[in-house]
Amino acid sequence: MVILDDWFGCATVCGAVQAEAKQLAHTRDLERRRAEEAYNARVDKKECPRCHVPQSYAEVHSKTKKCERCNLFYRPKKSWVSLLFVFAVPPVADG
Repeated sequence: MVILDDWFGCATVCGAVQAEAKQLAHTRDLERRRAEEAYNARVDKKECPRCHVPQSYAEVHSKTKKCERCNLFYRPKKSWVSLLFVFAVPPVADG
């Protein structure tokens, strides 16, 4: 372990600074991986309407709203408007 003197005459330990930086990088990587796993577990991901590729975590994190291949906006797979006709009650004929 190397000890250096700084301007104030205090001793700083380089090993502790390196260990703190390493721990911070590890914590950030762990948080990113957990967030990505949580996103991949979601069922309601948006997808491209043409090629049906789901929006990746990297695209969500960078706030990309268009498909890279088709240049179309991502949309939810199912919406209540599209399911309206499935659950709509047909009109009853008089007579």
